[in-house]
Amino acid sequence: DGSDESSVNLETNLDRSSLEYDFRLGSKPYSVAINSLSALATHRPGFFREASICLSRRAIHPPSPDEGATLLTPVGIKAITSQIKSSCLTLLRNALSVSTNSYAVLQKALISFDMQVQADKALSMAKQAHSLKSAGRKERNRANIYYEWETATTGDDPDRRVTKRQRETDDALAKMRAAKAARGLGHGIQLPTSMADAVDLILANLTHLPQKRPAGGVSKRATGALAVTLEFVIDAVMTNGASLSQEEGKWYERDGGNAWDVDLDDEENRYRPKPKLREVMDLMKRDDPGDPEEAQKKRKVYAEQSANAAADAYGRILRNSANSRSEGLREFGRSVAARLAFTLRKVKPTAQLVTPIASAKSSIAKVIHDEDHKQKLQDFVDLYPLAATGLALDSTEIIPDHATPKEGDSSTAVRFLNEALVQQAAGPDDPYFHSLYENSLDLHIASVVNASLAANDKPNDLEKKKVAAQTVVGLQKDIPMLPRLTGSAITQLCTLCDIEGITKKAAEVAKKSSQESIAEAAAVHAAKVAAEKRATAILLILRDIAFQRDVDDRTVAIECAVGLAAGRLPSTTSIQDKALKLVMNIIWPRNDSLAKSVADAATVELDLAVDDAVSSFDEIEKANAESNNEAAKKNPLGHWSDVEKQVMDRMSKPAKLYMALCVRKTDMINNLFKAGSTEKADVLSKTIRANMRILARTAATKHGAASIAFDVAAMTTNSEIPLLLSFLENLVGTPDQDLIDACFKIQDSKAGADGKKDPRYIIPVVPAMNRHDLVGHLPDFVMAEDQVFLDALVRMGSRVSRHALLFREEPDESEPSLHGMTLCEELVYLHKLDFSDKGIPQKRYLNAIKLCLEEDETYNDRVVQSALDQISGIFLTGSEKLPLAFMRTCILVCTKHESLHTWIAQVLLPRLIDGKIYDDSRQWEGFMRCLRLLEKSGDSGVRAQDVIAKLPPEQLMQYQAKWVGKSGGR
Repeated sequence: DGSDESSVNLETNLDRSSLEYDFRLGSKPYSVAINSLSALATHRPGFFREASICLSRRAIHPPSPDEGATLLTPVGIKAITSQIKSSCLTLLRNALSVSTNSYAVLQKALISFDMQVQADKALSMAKQAHSLKSAGRKERNRANIYYEWETATTGDDPDRRVTKRQRETDDALAKMRAAKAARGLGHGIQLPTSMADAVDLILANLTHLPQKRPAGGVSKRATGALAVTLEFVIDAVMTNGASLSQEEGKWYERDGGNAWDVDLDDEENRYRPKPKLREVMDLMKRDDPGDPEEAQKKRKVYAEQSANAAADAYGRILRNSANSRSEGLREFGRSVAARLAFTLRKVKPTAQLVTPIASAKSSIAKVIHDEDHKQKLQDFVDLYPLAATGLALDSTEIIPDHATPKEGDSSTAVRFLNEALVQQAAGPDDPYFHSLYENSLDLHIASVVNASLAANDKPNDLEKKKVAAQTVVGLQKDIPMLPRLTGSAITQLCTLCDIEGITKKAAEVAKKSSQESIAEAAAVHAAKVAAEKRATAILLILRDIAFQRDVDDRTVAIECAVGLAAGRLPSTTSIQDKALKLVMNIIWPRNDSLAKSVADAATVELDLAVDDAVSSFDEIEKANAESNNEAAKKNPLGHWSDVEKQVMDRMSKPAKLYMALCVRKTDMINNLFKAGSTEKADVLSKTIRANMRILARTAATKHGAASIAFDVAAMTTNSEIPLLLSFLENLVGTPDQDLIDACFKIQDSKAGADGKKDPRYIIPVVPAMNRHDLVGHLPDFVMAEDQVFLDALVRMGSRVSRHALLFREEPDESEPSLHGMTLCEELVYLHKLDFSDKGIPQKRYLNAIKLCLEEDETYNDRVVQSALDQISGIFLTGSEKLPLAFMRTCILVCTKHESLHTWIAQVLLPRLIDGKIYDDSRQWEGFMRCLRLLEKSGDSGVRAQDVIAKLPPEQLMQYQAKWVGKSGGR
């Protein structure tokens, strides 16, 4: 009845946290141990009781996180606890639990898990099975009937089971076991994962084993069976059974490594290979092509097996060093693995390293674009495949927290790179050794870049994102520890800044509004943020290289940073802005040497922009000619076609970068203006002028507007005048008197050989000039080119545009205080201009007024009306005569602005009659022409008869004789 089980005490009171273990169990060894105990109890009844007590004690005290010896995660602890409970329940259901009086301890263990009902049911089944063993025929037949009743079938299919415990794979599993039993254990059959099933399979095959070893197999060991030592067991547990596995084609692993056994030479006190092994080694040393075919075959097999053994040893060392908790063991393992990797040429890695070698090859294909460079790295991987696995290992899998290198510790890649440098320095005169370190470094950087590309391609893969993050963080720690860098490696790093793809993908996903896209948008956004962090880390690496490395590496790093800021290297706008801040705010102020390197790199970028602009000239001209966007063509600084817009976008970044440097070093403005004045580089010149406001305002704030204006003017030539004028126009919003004086000095310094001054130099300051002074300089603008003349007029009225219709009166004529000119004032003073006294041809004087009237968007009908009203009002007072061009202007206005016909007929012409315009023959002739135009216009609101009726009799007769007679009467 199991009453003697009361003497068994399941309380062990064992403090596991105080124990020191030579090794620790993970989930898999724990599971193997539980399955072993279950198989031992089931197939060896003599050990059933001991196995039951052992499992029950462990069930009473299941593994917990508080145990210092456990490596189990919380999920693993639940799985192991569940396996212990199921194993106890299985043993309790067995009839041996009753026959060995072990059911009490098992039942007690299950009750501790609140499994009283399951334990009672299992015990009743065990007792029933035990009683049937000694029962009579009647009881057994009754039990058989009961069993057949439970497994009865219904329907047309008699093989179909209806109970809940039915498994559709039962028959297939039975057939599989039968097939394995028929074939025997050899030929690569893999044992089931369950230890109980494995024992069943082995026992079923015991009858199929031959009495003797088959002919042609491994020779019989002289020492007999392999001894199971502590080292043997520890190796098996540490490798999770890998040291016990037997793989087809690896004879050196069979029988526990019998092929590599050696004898201890007592005389020399050292190990020597056994005779059989020495025989093969001697055969390898001889390597005579004339040897028999059998000898050559042995030599080939030995070489292959040696390579496989070396690859296995390398893989175990690399894996153990990567996952070891001991810092010293990690460092030693990495050093040994690195030496083996570069010593073993053309040795293919094992299956456990297939992912790193595949990643290395994929990195070369995706990251390296230069064909010659790509071929060199492919040759390197073919020659040193083991080294490629070590260089790409950290970029393919997550490094455990306990194995993450601390500050000052070297990573696996650094160890391999150091070994590559040593091998290159001490290597023979072999072309493969000349660039061993450079190829290793390029492959490592390519692997890091490839890990980030993989994370960007699959935003939902958290493992890839974590691997990409850890590789970049590790790279930040590794770069300062590397003996030297290469230009190609530094340039490859900048590839991580190209996150345009993931940025666009995040923007596209964010536009979707479906419920399913919310999770996708969140994942893509997180991937974009992670990519931006990695790109920012690359900028920090470039900063460290610029500060800590030699001149060559520093130059390449600065060129890359400047290339990112200038947009030559692909990146996003945010990364370009960060690169610009890195160059301007961190690297440039560091010292003069770095500042010079930055300036040189920026000059190279500007030269590339010039070449791009010149090569795009013809295409832009063609696209602009075909463009129908008339509104865009009115803006001289805007793009006229899509082609020009694309080129201007490319020009914008290097131009802004160089302008920012010009603020720090004003001498560079000369180079900027020269580049913008290059023949056929019109689009670059337009881009510079479009962004000139940033340069001019910043430089004026830092150096003073007048000072910087004079300095820049002194360094420019005649071909650069348009850019100089643009610079002067954008210096300040409101020019002061110092800047006005500086512009006049610039005008004097730029005068031609004949002493003629260019009025363009003072156009930037005309809004702030005194109106009295502007009237004096008005003849200079009239004599200039049409566009210069119109630009001057526009600038004059820019600050007084709100008073465009007014003619302002000076508060004190002796001290003029008004600045600029309104549009009305411009027309009035143009008409009053004494052109003959100023040496202006009459034709140019009249054309200047006509140019203004043709700009009807600026000088509209209201502006013209206010100007004519001002001039005619003064004439009416008798203080001044009408200007020569006045009536000509009235005639032009009648033809251009029909809206003013009524005002001219009802106000202006009667006013001119009152002022006795007919006393001036030239003006009277113009008056009659204007009156005739109004009379013939036929407008209902124009009452020309009223004006005619107001004429004196003599003038009426002149008008009728001249116009009415010619027309044949009214």
